[in-house]
Amino acid sequence: MFKLQICLSQPHVEIPDDYYKPVTTSVKHKKIGEILQEAGLVSATQVEIALQDQQLYPELHLGEILALRGWVQQKTADFFAEKWEDKIYDPEKAPIGKYLQEAGLLEKEQIELILQEQKLTFLKFGAIVVLKGWIKQNTLNFFVHNLFPEDESDSIYVGPSNSRAKSIQAERQTQVTNDVRIIQPQYQSQVSHGTSHLGKKMTEIAMLRLW
Repeated sequence: MFKLQICLSQPHVEIPDDYYKPVTTSVKHKKIGEILQEAGLVSATQVEIALQDQQLYPELHLGEILALRGWVQQKTADFFAEKWEDKIYDPEKAPIGKYLQEAGLLEKEQIELILQEQKLTFLKFGAIVVLKGWIKQNTLNFFVHNLFPEDESDSIYVGPSNSRAKSIQAERQTQVTNDVRIIQPQYQSQVSHGTSHLGKKMTEIAMLRLW
């Protein structure tokens, strides 16, 4: 009589190399020049000139050329070239000041000063830094849009507002409305005589109080 023998082999399952890597939304890998333009840190003309330079010096990265020309800091170019995408997809977000400091756009002393002023004014970090002229508004918008998209609908710029802060903002909104009503008639005659710049500037100053 013949004996039936069955041999069972171990199942062979091939696991892809990237199986254990976290799944993230697909990203359009933007070039450093495009990112810096969107951030309001360089102009299209500056990028175009840097690209022309790169044809003469192909061993240099675009960020290096922009830094050598004095249009951005090397630290800033390196941040956006090497770290920016990781910062966007990092679920553990840091305060916006940390990103601005890491990008070479703010110094530690400036951040400390802003934090002190926040205790007195109840304004948000980004509002103070824009008012001081340390960061341009479109640069702040770029950081908020990419790092804190859930906060874009909130009032400017980043960070929860407590009831006291909201009360102050409401008072400032009323004051701004009153200021604009006073300014517009005062400078209406000047506008017709070619001195509209002063009236416009005064209106802008009044609007800044909202922040």
